Amino acid sequence: MEKDGNKLWRLIEALSGSEGKATQIALEKDGNLVTGKATADLLIKQYAAVSNIEVDPEKKIQIRKKMKETPTDQERDLMNKNFTQDELDRAIQDLKLKKSLGEDGVTKEMIQHLRKNIKKKLLQLYNTTWATLNIPQIWKEALMIPIYRQGNGKKKPESYRPVSLLSFLGKTMERMEHKNDMVSGKE
Repeated sequence: MEKDGNKLWRLIEALSGSEGKATQIALEKDGNLVTGKATADLLIKQYAAVSNIEVDPEKKIQIRKKMKETPTDQERDLMNKNFTQDELDRAIQDLKLKKSLGEDGVTKEMIQHLRKNIKKKLLQLYNTTWATLNIPQIWKEALMIPIYRQGNGKKKPESYRPVSLLSFLGKTMERMEHKNDMVSGKE
């Protein structure tokens, strides 16, 4: 606890019985306060309005053209190559500290402290997932949490920014795949 203040706060929350209690957000719509699903709908509309990412039409054409091309031998080799234990260990080590866990409930610490034989099983799972392109749905899902930003007032949807909580198992595989992209020059 001396090194990680978050652990101390989690202990205090647990002892006070306030751990895991979500704060309900009330927003203003047409002069009325709304909560629950109506609040979620307002936040979704706000996030959609500000997160429309425009992709240059020329870039879209280049991407579509590249997708139609036959992969190079190097790209094909990378896609057929299994992840290694070293790649898994580096991906686990690269996971950021103090991040919240996703819907699957698996923490970074759980993955870091796996025994060697369990890490081998995890590596087999990643290689099977990669070979079959059958990624578990929960690894692709994000839990969206609205975080209040100071300034606009707590009753306005634009006063909240979204934070996505993702599965550490999915993040770990993504890091291994990302390293392969960097090696192949895709980035």
